[in-house]
Amino acid sequence: MIHGKNTTGWAEPVIEGGMHGSDFFVAAIEDLVDALKTGKSPEMAARKALQAAEVILSPYESSRLRARIDLPLDITVSPFLDMLERGLVGPNRKS
Repeated sequence: MIHGKNTTGWAEPVIEGGMHGSDFFVAAIEDLVDALKTGKSPEMAARKALQAAEVILSPYESSRLRARIDLPLDITVSPFLDMLERGLVGPNRKS
């Protein structure tokens, strides 16, 4: 439910297509069934999600170390959370 700026009361959003549409879920399930039949990796495989997370985290790790980094990352902590806790980024940033 949403309550928009120029609306009166709450309204249910109409979502067509995209990641939130029913077509997305149907396609994801069909891809998973196909992967089970053929042995290929499904588009929504956890391995692919981890690789995407690594690409997202790599600039933070480079900033944290102030150096070039290589992939795959060999870290056990979140570079962003570490910098946030040390006050290097965020609202409590130390100048």
